[in-house]
Amino acid sequence: MEKWLMSHIFIIYLWPCSHFISCNMPTVTFENLPEEKKQRIIDACFREFALHDYKQASVSRIVKELGIAKGSIFQYFESKKELYRFLVNYAGQKKLEVSKEMLETPIDDFFVWYRKVYAYGIQFDIKYPLYSGFLYNVVRERNY
Repeated sequence: MEKWLMSHIFIIYLWPCSHFISCNMPTVTFENLPEEKKQRIIDACFREFALHDYKQASVSRIVKELGIAKGSIFQYFESKKELYRFLVNYAGQKKLEVSKEMLETPIDDFFVWYRKVYAYGIQFDIKYPLYSGFLYNVVRERNY
């Protein structure tokens, strides 16, 4: 298959994942947390942003679920926008992990390749339903 065509479709397939790649990362405070606590925070944030668009998502609901002070979340991320950007990047990396084999396998037939793209998308949706729901909202986002 023509490399230019494959790269254009790849861009469309992974657009939500690469939309904020140049984002700021979380603070050192967040990076120094135990992995289990970081994952709890990440999962709570994904739940909130998967259920609500950017404007309607509430940091207050996130911290209430986590049982932490509201100021704590801002020790980990500079703002709601930085948290959102981090989540886009995080989910994008997971989607790339699932799609890695597809991206490394040369395929000459466009329709075979397109079916693989679809199949890998479904695998991602099944393996990471929260991330998938979140990325779906990112694509539809109007309030960011």
